[in-house]
Amino acid sequence: MDAGLAAVLGALAGSVATIGAALATGWAQREGARITARSEHRRQRLESRSAVYKQFLLRANDLRAAILPHAENPGVRISFHVDIERVELAANKVREVWSDVALAGPQSVAKCANSIRVASYLILISVGQIKEGSSEGDGSTPGYQAELILIDQCEHLGKLLDEFESVARKALDDDGSTN
Repeated sequence: MDAGLAAVLGALAGSVATIGAALATGWAQREGARITARSEHRRQRLESRSAVYKQFLLRANDLRAAILPHAENPGVRISFHVDIERVELAANKVREVWSDVALAGPQSVAKCANSIRVASYLILISVGQIKEGSSEGDGSTPGYQAELILIDQCEHLGKLLDEFESVARKALDDDGSTN
């Protein structure tokens, strides 16, 4: 091999190596930027989810608190002590915040939140029956029966809230490494 051909091949090899290194560097930078952008997106998404979940839990716990002190005292008639307007307001606020949770996702959290939304609607129905029905009598009146149903619904709401907290915590702990 003569010196001229060796010089040309050396220059060609150097150029190919430089181009390859430039491509590899460009790819690595692009991947690094993509990973950084994805990480920032996930962080922002988790922060907004956390705020939405917190708001939903506060509203659902307000609903439960409007009923719970009276539901835990079996001898006390709910219709005489529960602030029905407070219960109605709290149930409506749960249903308002539910849409934010459904949009924030993920599906597992939205499903639990929907169960709580349905429970709040059923509580509203029971409160309406208590409001309309007579709460006097021997326990067979529609108002008294609605009180018993409301107590059961309050217990069910507590279980749904526990489930929501667990599912929401898992969703917030997801770092995306398993996707």
